Amino acid sequence: KLCLFTVGVAAVVALANLLVPFFTPFSVFTWMSLGFFFLITLLTGYMGFRGLEKSAHGFVASVNGMVVLKLFLSAAFIVVYVVLTHPDGPAFIVSFFVLYVIYTVFEIRELVLAQKTKQQQQHGQR
Repeated sequence: KLCLFTVGVAAVVALANLLVPFFTPFSVFTWMSLGFFFLITLLTGYMGFRGLEKSAHGFVASVNGMVVLKLFLSAAFIVVYVVLTHPDGPAFIVSFFVLYVIYTVFEIRELVLAQKTKQQQQHGQR
C-alpha cells in the first residue's frame, strides 16, 4: 500500500512542481522529502505493525517510539539540508510539512485499520 500511495503522491508532486511556480525553486528538496518520507514511513510502519503483536501497553510504546523517531529524523533531515544548501528562505519547508502531514495521516489510517482487523479476528476466535 505504501508503494502505491507514494506513486500517487509522486504524481501530485510532479504536477505541483510543473503547475505551481511557488514549488519550482525547491523542487529537488520536495523530491528528496518524498523519498525521505517513503523510507521513514516504511521504518515507522514496521515498528507500528510489530507493536500490534504486543500488549496494549506495548503498542502504545511502539507508537510513541514511532512519533519520537519520526520527529527526530525529520528535524535532522531539515538541519542537514539547511547546513548543506543554505536555502534562500524558509519557503522550502512548506512542501516538507505537507508531505509530513500526508504520510502521517496515511500511517495512522493503516495502523488503525490493522488494529481493527486484529480485534475482529480476536473476537471471532472467542
